Amino acid sequence: MLYFCALHRNQLKQPTHRGFTLIELLVVLILLGILATLAFPLYRVMVERAEYAQVRTTMGSLKREIELYRSEFQAYPKDVREGVTPEGVSGWIETIEFRGVQAKLDWDNWPIAQEQCYTQIGFLGENNAIDYKVRTIVAQPGRFVRVGDDLVLGIDIYSC
Repeated sequence: MLYFCALHRNQLKQPTHRGFTLIELLVVLILLGILATLAFPLYRVMVERAEYAQVRTTMGSLKREIELYRSEFQAYPKDVREGVTPEGVSGWIETIEFRGVQAKLDWDNWPIAQEQCYTQIGFLGENNAIDYKVRTIVAQPGRFVRVGDDLVLGIDIYSC
């Protein structure tokens, strides 16, 4: 009789289900969708910051090349159009790989006022077009300024 009761008790237990119900799966998918919606913009911002940090590093190296030129020739190189190496600057690069395009660099040496000149390095960004005002002080010497997708590094304001 004891054997029969134990057998009977085992038969009355509910069968255990393995896996998830459709509702549980939908809740998990909705939660993952919400997390992805929140995380993706943050991810894009971090990627953009990293891309521009790499450009800043390159522009800092070019600034040192310009400073070497100035120490050797006691003058800055003449202004050139974007994507062209300033004459006599051996370490200059004309483009940087940026978001799948060859983005141009620009050396600017402009008169901005009577007997005052301004120099800068411009990075033209993904659209390869100048978004900043020309023949004006865009960035103070030693500072970076972002204008649209461009990045400008001010080099010097000097008497010319």
